[in-house]
Amino acid sequence: MKMNISTYMKIFIPSFQRMKKLKGTRILLSFFALLVILLFSKCSKEPTCESLQVENSDSTACLVGMDVAFLIDYTGSMSDAIDNIKYSVNSIVNNIALKSGGDYQLALGIFDEYPTETYPLYFVQSPYASLPSSSKKIVTTNPFRTQYLTIMEKFSSYNKTSFINQLNKLNSMDMFMGSGVSYPEPGGLLAYEVVKKDFAGLWRSGKKKYCFIITDAPDGGDDDNADATDDLLLQNIASIADTNEISFILITTASAGINYETHLIDNNKGSYKLLNADFNNVSKDINLIINKLCDD
Repeated sequence: MKMNISTYMKIFIPSFQRMKKLKGTRILLSFFALLVILLFSKCSKEPTCESLQVENSDSTACLVGMDVAFLIDYTGSMSDAIDNIKYSVNSIVNNIALKSGGDYQLALGIFDEYPTETYPLYFVQSPYASLPSSSKKIVTTNPFRTQYLTIMEKFSSYNKTSFINQLNKLNSMDMFMGSGVSYPEPGGLLAYEVVKKDFAGLWRSGKKKYCFIITDAPDGGDDDNADATDDLLLQNIASIADTNEISFILITTASAGINYETHLIDNNKGSYKLLNADFNNVSKDINLIINKLCDD
């Protein structure tokens, strides 16, 4: 038989009064504790008791502040994703500002790769050429491949306007898209620099820290080949990120089994992955993920 709260009270309050007369305050308090347990266990099943349930304690998780870095594959096949993010960047940044209570800082990085002694077209264009040297890292450890790791926007407080300005330079006549060589791309190298060496600026203590990797390819390190060396690097990045309470979010068109998923995301606390993503609608997914991370 179902009973609402008023029914419980009608049954038990007279019992309280009788028991107080018979056995004193101690029994009354014990009986009241039993009533509380019954009421709240019943509320877990009764729709009419929903108003008594405690709100999710994580619903304001991001109000401590947010540091959010976006690391984007800047090779030719990523143009649709970049254009979609540019189109809705105000919505994304406003959502971060809202979830963080206005306490946020943003960073934007890109990664690209070329055969040795070959340079990207954007190498001499103003948006790239005018960046400080501390925002550009060119990796030449492999004799056949060179990786270009670039921070377009470093972390700074409330940097919505400068972040949007820098993002809008990507995939434009001012800064042509990169190329890449084979299928894998060097996103792991950039992620390592960002979490280990503060390449994108300082992550703040006590804040929610998220690092998005948006790519359509596995990590290929410095040799354009996704192998065990890259797996170990991604595992190391996951460990460093855990120590610094940084959570990675992977958004990729690739299916299950990509090395970012199995060696970075699956080893990183608080991480999130979206496989088989639609890059023509990726900005919507970014906002949904931010909501999930902050509200669930």
